[in-house]
Order: sequence, then structure tokens, then C-alpha cells
Amino acid sequence: MEAMAIEGYRSGKLSFAEVGTLLGFDNRWDTEEWLGYRGLNWNYSFQDLERDRRTHDDVFGDAS
Repeated sequence: MEAMAIEGYRSGKLSFAEVGTLLGFDNRWDTEEWLGYRGLNWNYSFQDLERDRRTHDDVFGDAS
């Protein structure tokens, strides 16, 4: 199961949340720790950051 989660995450077929669900973790911190111990970084692009920044600005107002 762990090997499938690693390969699925590396290939982009599984999201961060899907890995956590697959492995039965209760929270995102356990998933992050598990991936980190296996040398896997978040699949988080610059486009993801920009989308999150826009969402933040929509919810809380422009930070600049």
C-alpha cells in the first residue's frame, strides 16, 4: 500500500489528500511527515501558490 501511495504521488495520479486517505492518516500533518521521511516533496507549483494567493485576497482582501 505504501509503495502504491509513493508511486501514485510521484506520478501525480494521487493528490496529497488522497495519499493521506489511502494510508488512513487523520490529519494532513501525518501525511506531510510520512511523505517527508520518504524524501517526497509537495507537488505544489508556482501556479498553485498564485491560485492560493488570489483565494486569500478574495477572502481577506488584498494584502498589498
